[in-house]
Amino acid sequence: MNSGRNMLSILHCQSNAPIIRFLHSAKLYLRIYLLGYPFLLLYDFGSAILRARGDSRYPFLALVVSGAANIGLNLFFVIVFHMGVSGVALATDVSNGLSAFLVLIRLKKDGQFHLRFQKSHGLLHFIGEILKTGIPSAVQGAVFCLANIFVQASVNRFGATAIAGSTIAMNFEYVTYYIITAFGQTATTFTSQNYAAKQYARCRTILWCSLLLSTVCSSIPIFSIVLFRNTVSGFFSTDAAVIETAGIWILCILLFEPICNLYEIPAGVLRGSGHAICPAVSTMIGTCAFRTLWICTAFRAYPSLPMLYHAFPLSWVATILLVNMGGAIIAYLGKRKRANWIGDK
Repeated sequence: MNSGRNMLSILHCQSNAPIIRFLHSAKLYLRIYLLGYPFLLLYDFGSAILRARGDSRYPFLALVVSGAANIGLNLFFVIVFHMGVSGVALATDVSNGLSAFLVLIRLKKDGQFHLRFQKSHGLLHFIGEILKTGIPSAVQGAVFCLANIFVQASVNRFGATAIAGSTIAMNFEYVTYYIITAFGQTATTFTSQNYAAKQYARCRTILWCSLLLSTVCSSIPIFSIVLFRNTVSGFFSTDAAVIETAGIWILCILLFEPICNLYEIPAGVLRGSGHAICPAVSTMIGTCAFRTLWICTAFRAYPSLPMLYHAFPLSWVATILLVNMGGAIIAYLGKRKRANWIGDK
């Protein structure tokens, strides 16, 4: 939290005159937001436990309630108390605390888990297995965010119009990508259950069903946004230049996003079968390292927004190749050990 200004300066915010006046507000928001981050962790961990047993409804309802509270608190802190950015950040912290509280209450009353805050002995037995899957995924996420910092810093060099356009387009990308990651998490949950039960034939069915459903469900909103990109971007800004830069992002990145299903779903199946290192390494090399290398080479030689954005679909292709090659190798080794989770029983 103390390095908030330095973090934002990495994004070239300080060298960009039109947005330098927002630096203090951004630093304040970041510091207050991070104070409530433990609540977000509690919700994520608790909801993951509930989803693992097939209860995805309650985490969703808890998120709906906390989201409604966030909207109400935003209006209350900003309009009534005139707290500005600090009020928005505080509202986010309170709503995250509410969602964590609801999930923990559910776990405490659950007959199967019956969460208790005492007599927690015996946890060390499971820590190794948890870290085996958790650490690769955590490192993958951290490196992924680091690569996106370089991308955002490059976008910021083009000024306020490019920043506004990319922000609008990223809102659409987040919505559609969440659909893909949701099916990836679903594939992980069902694969882990069937893999543990030695129902290896079902794992292949889960892979193909998840891949089909995710591709269809994500492609419909993606192509709709692409077709009506100027209209939907106009909801956020009336500036023609901003809408145009948002359209560049949509055409260069969002249009090709359905191919992400080809690595997110297989990666989810690999994690569910206990092979978390393969998708983590594949993503770090194919996505993170490739984008950084692209910025340092191709984009530096031809600095333009389309050239920068081409790094996304190309990195997705590289990740697809790495993840599926890794999965094929694991499947081959599994056959040799008579434990082929992707083939017949």
